[in-house]
Amino acid sequence: MDENNLLEIKSLSVGFLTHSGFLEAVHDIHFTIPQGKTVAVIGESGCGKSLTAHAILQLLSATCRIVRGSHIYWKEQDLLTLPELGMRKIRGGELGIIFQEPMTSLNPVYTIGEQLKEAIQQHKPCSRKQSHIEAIALLNAVGFPEPALQLIRYPHELSGGMKQRVMIAMALAGEPDLLIADEPTTALDMTTQAQVLTLLQSIQRAFKMSILLITHDFGIAQQLADHVIVMYAGQIVESSSIDHFFEKPLHPYTQQLLNAVPGIEKRHHRLAVIPGVVLPLTEKITHCRFAARCPHADKICWEKEPQWNLLDQNQRVKCHLYDKHYPVKKKVIEVSFNSASLITKSAADAKSLLTISNLKIHFPVRQGLLKRKRSFVKAVDGVNLTLYEGRTLAIVGESGCGKTTLAKGILRLLPISGGGIHLNDQDLAQLSLRRFRHYRQQLQIIFQDPYSAFNPRLRVSDIILEGVRTLQKKRNLFQEESLLQSLLEQVGLPQDSADRYPHEFSGGQRQRIGIARALAVSPRILLCDEPTSALDVSIQAQILNLLVDLQKERNLTYLFISHNISVVSYLAHEIAVMYLGRIVEYGDAKTLLESPKHPYTQLLLSAVPTIKKPKEIVIPVKINHTDLPSAANPPQGCHFHPRCPFVMERCKQEYPGMVALNPSQKVACHLYEN
Repeated sequence: MDENNLLEIKSLSVGFLTHSGFLEAVHDIHFTIPQGKTVAVIGESGCGKSLTAHAILQLLSATCRIVRGSHIYWKEQDLLTLPELGMRKIRGGELGIIFQEPMTSLNPVYTIGEQLKEAIQQHKPCSRKQSHIEAIALLNAVGFPEPALQLIRYPHELSGGMKQRVMIAMALAGEPDLLIADEPTTALDMTTQAQVLTLLQSIQRAFKMSILLITHDFGIAQQLADHVIVMYAGQIVESSSIDHFFEKPLHPYTQQLLNAVPGIEKRHHRLAVIPGVVLPLTEKITHCRFAARCPHADKICWEKEPQWNLLDQNQRVKCHLYDKHYPVKKKVIEVSFNSASLITKSAADAKSLLTISNLKIHFPVRQGLLKRKRSFVKAVDGVNLTLYEGRTLAIVGESGCGKTTLAKGILRLLPISGGGIHLNDQDLAQLSLRRFRHYRQQLQIIFQDPYSAFNPRLRVSDIILEGVRTLQKKRNLFQEESLLQSLLEQVGLPQDSADRYPHEFSGGQRQRIGIARALAVSPRILLCDEPTSALDVSIQAQILNLLVDLQKERNLTYLFISHNISVVSYLAHEIAVMYLGRIVEYGDAKTLLESPKHPYTQLLLSAVPTIKKPKEIVIPVKINHTDLPSAANPPQGCHFHPRCPFVMERCKQEYPGMVALNPSQKVACHLYEN
């Protein structure tokens, strides 16, 4: 083992005992993690990334087995030979981990102080007073404001970013030499993600530790990693330094993943998708695992498993395309994308379909024995928007800014406090819920998590046709069956899906079921609430292509809610930026993304990790990356002024009006007022 390497994995294979036999989920992987460096492991869900991390820490389920011949060397000691008592001294101490979902990893009945002190006392012999001082120091190190007061709070009282900071503090309690970060920013908004990534970088420099970063986000890998490992179907297929990886990706799987990443440069092109499915791993595989999905597969790919090809010291790949002994026709592979046009009608040709005027949704805060109204949470506070027929309006902003509340208000799923929702000439806000039911057919929603939005006891056929059966006066079984088959075909699901249950489908397939359910009643407007946030980049590309196809075929109008700027830049025609219940900037997508005017918009764009080199990202301001204030007690004047680098005295006194900078861009900021 090289003395510069903290961790060295050799021939690691891990599997599960199932009814179908032994499923080898991780097969014969080798890699090292040098001192003070970050190694990123990239791949789709189910490729074995998290299982590899759990194998390192020996956190495996009862049905999981590590295959004989595997080795995990930690500072020249094979962890697989240690008893559980020996692993406990290393796990959480020398080896720390940040789990993917902090809410399920933190105990909801204990304060964060109690949980943090427990982690400290587990690895450092100290008194309760000393552990209390150490806990405050750790919270201060991870950027907690007033850390002494935060110790008495419970997990549910913290934002997603704050909970993730607690997880980082607990991981640091044992002063680890290696920190395993398993999807540390999943489901976080742009600014919170930026804070967590910046925090990890600063902690790494301060503690001189190594990081094993598990992610499916190429932008995060570009920002943090020194070296990248790509996994597919339990195998490592490519290993490269970060510079070589993005300049010249080698494996066809890596190239297709990169092609599937949305962005403004791909707006008029279909995103690449990976055809087929991953091979079942219950049988011994003696050929290339990616052959069935590879556009360059040759006869040799089906006959022999590829070996490692070392191109230089910084890059190696497991693919026959680079094998000197088995040359195939195509030796040079270029990253490209489909040139099929996705151009839709222009704003000048489109007519307005839905107009939202001064919409307000306020929730009363009740206190005292009589539960009297003391104040209001102004979740949506005077929003004005227009949706054009056949086009996509995206709403972006941090978690808690009111995006989803706005969508639910438009659908009348929440009570409206004021304002209007005009569909053609009808103000939907003034209708009773009984009369509004007639318009639900024209307004449908695709929820962020389709699994929680489905009744798990209903078959897919009943889920998709539920809206049709509710709205129609008399059932027609023949028409229902014909509609069901048509919808399944349109969203790319097999016909036998109709008789299956939601739990039998992958995340991408469940999202397709949600889209089919929304389309069943032939709506004119679809409200898409983070429909791709929990999906891998390849599945995300399939859903985005499907949404674009449906918009062209059905002339659909989308209100697309997201905090993923890459997705928005690919899909949206117009963008509205929302902050604490109000729109602060609105305009044409290309104009707004290339020339953001409001300091908050600039904050969002500067926080987005990208696969482009940092020097290509130009944001002209430095902004205070603090947490979003509460909508229950927003700052006086411009709500953004506590975080704004250009704050003036006027900003603290009055909220700015919306100023039209040009025909395609408006901004609410005192900087642009005459």
